Amino acid sequence: MLDIIRNNNPLLIVYPAGAGGEFISKTIANNSPSFNNLEYVLNELNNQIHAKSIVRYSSMWRLPDVDTIIDFNVFNNIDLQLKNVIKDHPSLESCDLYKKYIPTSEILYISPIKELLYFCKLAYVKLAELIPTPISNEYFLTKVNKNITKEEKDIIRKLTNPFPKVWRHEIDILNTKVSYNKEINIIFKHEHNLSDAISRAIKGIETDDYLKNVMPVYKKNFKKFMFINTDELTISSNYFWLEIKKIIPDINVHSAITSTDKWIKKNNKLLEICNSLH
Repeated sequence: MLDIIRNNNPLLIVYPAGAGGEFISKTIANNSPSFNNLEYVLNELNNQIHAKSIVRYSSMWRLPDVDTIIDFNVFNNIDLQLKNVIKDHPSLESCDLYKKYIPTSEILYISPIKELLYFCKLAYVKLAELIPTPISNEYFLTKVNKNITKEEKDIIRKLTNPFPKVWRHEIDILNTKVSYNKEINIIFKHEHNLSDAISRAIKGIETDDYLKNVMPVYKKNFKKFMFINTDELTISSNYFWLEIKKIIPDINVHSAITSTDKWIKKNNKLLEICNSLH
Protein backbone atom coordinates (compact mmCIF):
# COMPACT_ATOMS: atom_id res chain seq x y z
CA MET A 1 0.00 0.00 0.00
CA LEU A 2 2.90 2.32 0.66
CA ASP A 3 3.95 1.70 -2.95
CA ILE A 4 0.68 3.23 -4.14
CA ILE A 5 1.44 6.41 -2.23
CA ARG A 6 5.04 6.47 -3.45
CA ASN A 7 4.11 5.92 -7.09
CA ASN A 8 1.83 8.96 -7.11
CA ASN A 9 4.56 11.37 -5.93
CA PRO A 10 2.77 12.84 -2.91
CA LEU A 11 3.09 16.53 -2.05
CA LEU A 12 4.71 16.72 1.39
CA ILE A 13 4.01 20.04 3.11
CA VAL A 14 6.66 20.73 5.76
CA TYR A 15 5.80 23.49 8.23
CA PRO A 16 6.56 24.59 11.80
CA ALA A 17 3.75 24.50 14.36
CA GLY A 18 1.44 27.47 14.04
CA ALA A 19 2.34 28.30 10.42
CA GLY A 20 -1.01 27.06 9.14
CA GLY A 21 0.12 23.78 7.65
CA GLU A 22 -3.11 21.90 8.40
CA PHE A 23 -5.20 24.65 6.82
CA ILE A 24 -2.89 25.04 3.82
CA SER A 25 -2.84 21.26 3.27
CA LYS A 26 -6.62 20.90 3.12
CA THR A 27 -6.97 24.06 1.00
CA ILE A 28 -4.53 22.78 -1.62
CA ALA A 29 -6.07 19.30 -1.71
CA ASN A 30 -9.65 20.54 -1.85
CA ASN A 31 -9.05 23.16 -4.54
CA SER A 32 -7.09 21.10 -7.07
CA PRO A 33 -8.59 18.24 -9.14
CA SER A 34 -5.14 16.60 -9.20
CA PHE A 35 -5.38 15.64 -5.52
CA ASN A 36 -7.59 13.55 -3.32
CA ASN A 37 -9.65 15.80 -1.07
CA LEU A 38 -8.71 15.98 2.61
CA GLU A 39 -11.45 15.64 5.17
CA TYR A 40 -10.90 17.94 8.12
CA VAL A 41 -12.23 18.92 11.51
CA LEU A 42 -12.60 22.60 12.38
CA ASN A 43 -12.66 23.89 15.95
CA GLU A 44 -14.61 27.13 15.54
CA LEU A 45 -13.60 28.38 18.99
CA ASN A 46 -9.87 28.64 18.23
CA ASN A 47 -9.95 28.47 14.41
CA GLN A 48 -7.91 25.28 14.53
CA ILE A 49 -8.08 22.73 11.73
CA HIS A 50 -7.03 19.10 11.75
CA ALA A 51 -6.74 17.69 8.22
CA LYS A 52 -6.93 13.90 7.86
CA SER A 53 -3.96 12.91 5.69
CA ILE A 54 -3.24 9.46 4.28
CA VAL A 55 0.21 9.53 5.93
CA ARG A 56 0.50 10.10 9.67
CA TYR A 57 3.02 12.49 11.21
CA SER A 58 6.39 10.73 11.27
CA SER A 59 6.46 11.00 15.08
CA MET A 60 3.55 8.50 15.03
CA TRP A 61 5.37 5.90 12.91
CA ARG A 62 6.48 2.81 14.78
CA LEU A 63 8.97 1.20 12.42
CA PRO A 64 9.76 -1.36 11.12
CA ASP A 65 5.94 -1.74 11.03
CA VAL A 66 5.28 0.28 7.86
CA ASP A 67 1.52 -0.01 8.39
CA THR A 68 1.89 2.61 11.14
CA ILE A 69 2.82 5.12 8.41
CA ILE A 70 -0.62 4.94 6.80
CA ASP A 71 -3.98 6.13 8.10
CA PHE A 72 -6.15 3.35 6.69
CA ASN A 73 -9.39 5.23 7.40
CA VAL A 74 -8.19 7.73 4.81
CA PHE A 75 -6.53 5.21 2.48
CA ASN A 76 -9.71 3.17 2.07
CA ASN A 77 -11.57 6.17 0.61
CA ILE A 78 -9.06 7.62 -1.87
CA ASP A 79 -8.97 7.60 -5.65
CA LEU A 80 -5.81 5.60 -6.38
CA GLN A 81 -5.17 7.59 -9.56
CA LEU A 82 -4.93 10.96 -7.80
CA LYS A 83 -2.02 12.46 -5.89
CA ASN A 84 -2.11 12.94 -2.13
CA VAL A 85 -1.23 15.84 0.13
CA ILE A 86 0.74 14.75 3.21
CA LYS A 87 2.15 16.93 5.97
CA ASP A 88 4.75 17.02 8.74
CA HIS A 89 6.86 19.29 10.94
CA PRO A 90 10.49 20.11 10.07
CA SER A 91 13.27 18.06 11.66
CA LEU A 92 16.32 16.16 10.51
CA GLU A 93 14.70 12.97 11.81
CA SER A 94 11.52 13.44 9.75
CA CYS A 95 13.59 14.26 6.66
CA ASP A 96 15.55 11.01 7.04
CA LEU A 97 12.34 9.00 7.42
CA TYR A 98 10.68 10.45 4.33
CA LYS A 99 13.87 10.00 2.33
CA LYS A 100 13.92 6.33 3.31
CA TYR A 101 10.23 5.42 3.11
CA ILE A 102 8.62 7.94 0.71
CA PRO A 103 11.56 9.24 -1.39
CA THR A 104 9.26 10.29 -4.24
CA SER A 105 7.75 13.06 -2.10
CA GLU A 106 7.63 16.52 -3.65
CA ILE A 107 8.47 19.03 -0.93
CA LEU A 108 6.61 22.26 -0.25
CA TYR A 109 8.45 23.86 2.67
CA ILE A 110 6.52 26.77 4.19
CA SER A 111 7.65 28.94 7.08
CA PRO A 112 7.63 32.51 8.37
CA ILE A 113 10.95 34.34 8.26
CA LYS A 114 10.27 37.63 10.07
CA GLU A 115 6.88 36.89 11.68
CA LEU A 116 8.08 34.28 14.19
CA LEU A 117 6.35 35.97 17.13
CA TYR A 118 3.00 36.13 15.32
CA PHE A 119 2.93 32.46 14.34
CA CYS A 120 4.46 31.21 17.58
CA LYS A 121 1.83 33.09 19.58
CA LEU A 122 -0.90 31.79 17.27
CA ALA A 123 0.25 28.19 17.76
CA TYR A 124 0.23 28.50 21.53
CA VAL A 125 -3.13 30.28 21.63
CA LYS A 126 -4.72 27.50 19.57
CA LEU A 127 -3.17 24.76 21.70
CA ALA A 128 -3.69 26.49 25.04
CA GLU A 129 -5.11 23.53 26.96
CA LEU A 130 -3.83 22.34 30.33
CA ILE A 131 -3.82 18.56 30.79
CA PRO A 132 -3.84 17.08 34.33
CA THR A 133 -1.13 14.63 35.30
CA PRO A 134 -0.57 11.75 35.41
CA ILE A 135 -1.57 11.69 31.75
CA SER A 136 -4.27 9.08 31.19
CA ASN A 137 -4.01 6.17 28.78
CA GLU A 138 -7.11 7.48 27.00
CA TYR A 139 -5.46 10.85 26.38
CA PHE A 140 -2.31 9.23 25.01
CA LEU A 141 -4.25 6.97 22.66
CA THR A 142 -6.83 9.50 21.43
CA LYS A 143 -4.93 12.79 21.48
CA VAL A 144 -1.25 11.89 21.12
CA ASN A 145 -0.71 8.67 19.18
CA LYS A 146 -2.71 5.45 19.12
CA ASN A 147 0.53 3.57 18.33
CA ILE A 148 2.39 4.89 21.37
CA THR A 149 4.25 2.22 23.36
CA LYS A 150 4.20 1.62 27.12
CA GLU A 151 7.88 2.58 27.28
CA GLU A 152 7.17 5.93 25.60
CA LYS A 153 4.22 6.66 27.89
CA ASP A 154 6.36 5.86 30.94
CA ILE A 155 9.09 8.28 29.81
CA ILE A 156 6.60 11.11 29.20
CA ARG A 157 4.79 10.50 32.49
CA LYS A 158 8.08 10.49 34.42
CA LEU A 159 8.94 13.91 32.93
CA THR A 160 5.49 15.49 33.41
CA ASN A 161 4.30 13.98 36.72
CA PRO A 162 6.22 16.49 38.90
CA PHE A 163 3.76 19.14 37.66
CA PRO A 164 -0.01 19.06 38.45
CA LYS A 165 -0.85 20.10 34.89
CA VAL A 166 1.10 20.54 31.64
CA TRP A 167 0.24 22.19 28.35
CA ARG A 168 -1.06 20.08 25.48
CA HIS A 169 1.72 21.33 23.21
CA GLU A 170 4.33 20.24 25.80
CA ILE A 171 3.04 16.67 25.60
CA ASP A 172 3.13 16.76 21.81
CA ILE A 173 6.73 18.02 21.82
CA LEU A 174 7.78 15.29 24.27
CA ASN A 175 6.05 12.64 22.16
CA THR A 176 8.01 13.78 19.11
CA LYS A 177 11.34 13.75 20.96
CA VAL A 178 10.73 10.35 22.52
CA SER A 179 9.45 8.75 19.31
CA TYR A 180 12.56 9.75 17.36
CA ASN A 181 15.08 8.73 20.01
CA LYS A 182 14.24 7.04 23.30
CA GLU A 183 17.89 7.00 24.37
CA ILE A 184 18.46 10.75 24.57
CA ASN A 185 18.44 12.45 27.94
CA ILE A 186 15.35 14.66 27.68
CA ILE A 187 15.13 17.61 30.04
CA PHE A 188 11.63 18.97 30.58
CA LYS A 189 10.60 22.17 32.31
CA HIS A 190 6.93 23.12 32.36
CA GLU A 191 6.29 26.78 31.52
CA HIS A 192 2.98 27.61 33.21
CA ASN A 193 2.96 31.21 31.98
CA LEU A 194 1.96 31.13 28.30
CA SER A 195 3.91 34.31 27.47
CA ASP A 196 7.09 32.72 28.86
CA ALA A 197 6.38 29.56 26.88
CA ILE A 198 6.07 31.58 23.67
CA SER A 199 9.34 33.43 24.35
CA ARG A 200 11.09 30.15 25.06
CA ALA A 201 9.74 28.63 21.84
CA ILE A 202 11.06 31.53 19.76
CA LYS A 203 14.49 31.21 21.38
CA GLY A 204 14.43 27.51 20.57
CA ILE A 205 13.66 28.24 16.93
CA GLU A 206 16.48 30.77 16.76
CA THR A 207 18.91 28.31 18.36
CA ASP A 208 17.94 25.21 16.39
CA ASP A 209 16.93 26.99 13.21
CA TYR A 210 14.72 24.85 10.96
CA LEU A 211 15.40 27.28 8.09
CA LYS A 212 19.20 27.22 8.31
CA ASN A 213 19.68 23.66 9.54
CA VAL A 214 16.72 21.59 8.35
CA MET A 215 15.46 23.16 5.13
CA PRO A 216 18.77 22.71 3.19
CA VAL A 217 18.73 18.99 4.03
CA TYR A 218 15.23 18.61 2.58
CA LYS A 219 16.28 20.58 -0.49
CA LYS A 220 19.33 18.38 -1.01
CA ASN A 221 17.56 15.05 -0.57
CA PHE A 222 14.44 15.46 -2.70
CA LYS A 223 14.23 16.08 -6.44
CA LYS A 224 11.34 18.53 -6.26
CA PHE A 225 11.51 21.24 -3.62
CA MET A 226 9.87 24.64 -3.20
CA PHE A 227 10.04 27.12 -0.32
CA ILE A 228 7.39 29.79 0.33
CA ASN A 229 7.70 32.54 2.94
CA THR A 230 4.46 32.70 4.96
CA ASP A 231 5.04 36.15 6.50
CA GLU A 232 2.28 37.60 4.30
CA LEU A 233 -0.28 35.20 5.80
CA THR A 234 -0.60 37.64 8.69
CA ILE A 235 -2.57 40.03 6.45
CA SER A 236 -3.26 38.53 3.00
CA SER A 237 -2.82 35.35 0.97
CA ASN A 238 -2.50 36.64 -2.61
CA TYR A 239 1.28 36.18 -2.87
CA PHE A 240 1.17 32.76 -1.24
CA TRP A 241 -1.41 31.25 -3.61
CA LEU A 242 0.16 32.73 -6.73
CA GLU A 243 3.38 30.98 -5.67
CA ILE A 244 1.46 27.73 -5.15
CA LYS A 245 0.02 28.01 -8.68
CA LYS A 246 3.57 27.73 -10.04
CA ILE A 247 3.71 24.11 -8.86
CA ILE A 248 -0.02 23.28 -9.00
CA PRO A 249 -1.32 24.95 -12.20
CA ASP A 250 -4.89 23.63 -11.85
CA ILE A 251 -5.50 25.03 -8.36
CA ASN A 252 -8.50 27.33 -7.96
CA VAL A 253 -6.62 30.41 -6.76
CA HIS A 254 -9.73 32.55 -6.27
CA SER A 255 -11.37 29.98 -3.98
CA ALA A 256 -8.11 29.41 -2.07
CA ILE A 257 -7.56 33.14 -1.51
CA THR A 258 -11.17 33.72 -0.41
CA SER A 259 -11.11 30.99 2.25
CA THR A 260 -7.56 31.82 3.40
CA ASP A 261 -8.28 35.52 3.88
CA LYS A 262 -11.27 34.59 6.07
CA TRP A 263 -8.97 32.26 8.04
CA ILE A 264 -6.42 35.08 8.50
CA LYS A 265 -9.11 37.46 9.81
CA LYS A 266 -10.22 34.85 12.36
CA ASN A 267 -6.59 34.29 13.43
CA ASN A 268 -6.08 38.02 13.94
CA LYS A 269 -9.29 38.27 15.94
CA LEU A 270 -8.10 35.38 18.10
CA LEU A 271 -4.80 37.15 18.79
CA GLU A 272 -6.61 40.42 19.57
CA ILE A 273 -8.70 38.66 22.22
CA CYS A 274 -5.60 36.97 23.62
CA ASN A 275 -3.67 40.26 23.81
CA SER A 276 -6.59 42.00 25.54
CA LEU A 277 -6.45 39.44 28.35
CA HIS A 278 -2.84 40.29 29.26
